[in-house]
Amino acid sequence: MKLIAPQVKLAFKEALNGDIYNAMTLNGLLYCASLGFNPNMALDALEAGANAAGLSGTGPSFVAITSQKNFEDVVDAWSSQPGQIIHTEVENEGTRVIYSG
Repeated sequence: MKLIAPQVKLAFKEALNGDIYNAMTLNGLLYCASLGFNPNMALDALEAGANAAGLSGTGPSFVAITSQKNFEDVVDAWSSQPGQIIHTEVENEGTRVIYSG
């Protein structure tokens, strides 16, 4: 991990500057290389129109962020790969207390 530390810092700076899609993609591809994962899952998602894609955490899961318009294309790009595709959406309404016991 020390080898890629300067590039990870660059990705972090990009995130702080608001360029979260490029930061996520760069970080994910860096960790693919460092941890020995094939980056093709991320690259396939990007080619299918994802805004960002990369390794999730230390793997082996991959993540992609896409618009609704390109969602099916990304799913199609990943459907031939082993594993399960989990679709989720971002909650933008903020937090709220639903139980106060």
